[in-house]
Amino acid sequence: MTSSEDASPPAVAAQEPEGLRRETLWLLAASAAIAVMLALAGRLSPWISPDTPGYFDLGPWPDLLARPRNPLYGWLVGWLPGGLAAVPALQLGLYFLAVVLLHRALRRYGVSGRAAGSVSAGVLISNVVLLWSNAILPECLAVACALVALAALLLRAAGHRPVANTCLLGLSLGASYVLRPTFLPAAILFPLLYLPLCRLKGRRATAPAFLGVAFACVLPFLAVASLRLATVRDFNIVSFGGFQMSGMAGLMLDEDVVRRLPADIQPLARQILDRRTQAEARGTVLPTPTNSTGQRSFVSAAAGYYDIYARTYDALLYEEINALRGDEDWVAWNQRLMRFAIATIRAAPARYAAWVVGGTSRAVGRLLVTNLAFMLGFIALAAAFAAACWRPPRRDAPGDIRDALDMPVLLLLAVSYTVAAGALMVLVTFPAGRYLDSAGILLPALPIYLTLRLLRPGRAGSAAS
Repeated sequence: MTSSEDASPPAVAAQEPEGLRRETLWLLAASAAIAVMLALAGRLSPWISPDTPGYFDLGPWPDLLARPRNPLYGWLVGWLPGGLAAVPALQLGLYFLAVVLLHRALRRYGVSGRAAGSVSAGVLISNVVLLWSNAILPECLAVACALVALAALLLRAAGHRPVANTCLLGLSLGASYVLRPTFLPAAILFPLLYLPLCRLKGRRATAPAFLGVAFACVLPFLAVASLRLATVRDFNIVSFGGFQMSGMAGLMLDEDVVRRLPADIQPLARQILDRRTQAEARGTVLPTPTNSTGQRSFVSAAAGYYDIYARTYDALLYEEINALRGDEDWVAWNQRLMRFAIATIRAAPARYAAWVVGGTSRAVGRLLVTNLAFMLGFIALAAAFAAACWRPPRRDAPGDIRDALDMPVLLLLAVSYTVAAGALMVLVTFPAGRYLDSAGILLPALPIYLTLRLLRPGRAGSAAS
């Protein structure tokens, strides 16, 4: 897990970047102010969403592992002495703590104060805080765990306490994707992110170190999936992916696609297509609209008018497809729907490609346009750019060479985290708003940082040694 090249001298590892203590106090004060404002707005009262009951439908052991939701969130909330009333404050407190840990990790890694502050500012006023911190859902806790994992990864790449931070990385990332399986791609992407983070620090990522990081990231998945395989015959975090994918596959069906499916899957596909057609006639499921030539084209609609399918996805999935389950065991039902969905993708690859294009378009638009922190940062950047165009250049303020680390690190973190948290939503289902809110929290750091650079071009934040 460690090597001689991987270790940092104790004196360097223990040194605190200039101004870090003051920045931490500012972060804590800002977190407290946001918490007070949320409380005054009534946003610290628990909100029960339509998905909430599924996380508390636990049942006896080992049947609870065969339910559509992983039991971890239900267990955590069930152990709280204050019940549901205590959940929003706990979620928000842990989230703010994760922001502080990430900020300190960024500074210890070596970026400037304004780069770390840009990340923290965007995360503190993210949609996760403003919209989902009081929801009795695992979103806020899962994001907090993912932020802690990023902090541990940064410290690990910088050589600070390699064993302790590798363990923290595995535990926090595992908790994140067990709570919210959409984070599962991070188990692959975070070890890959470790390599350029080491490179940017001028350190060599040895094979034992990389394998240790990779093993720590996948170990929680292997542990949970192996336990479920032994008890409920399903090697996965939870039995839900096939069911969720079937909505996408059901929208792709027509008579020609059904004929191209394997013989053993055609009866289920026929039932789904018949129920979808009947629901379209009743008006409960939206039909594929006609294109410019008057033909109903799934490819055209998915690529250009994707929101039609996003709007009707749950109606088809929960009202029509789920009605076909009958008394079938949930794990077996999910596995059968998984086979149906994969077979449909293979039978209609052009339709699936159009689905991914349309989903990506929707995701990118919502990650930017409906991301409050990003839009505020973008507006500030536009104003700062306009001001910079009128301001004469300062010959005596060339900037600080230590800022050269800032932008590559911010880009790496923002892109890697966004893809890790958002890829599955585009590839296997439709990108719903609350999942995109979780995926886009690091994107505001980019316009915020550029705004600060434009406003104060000659003043770099203190960098870690």
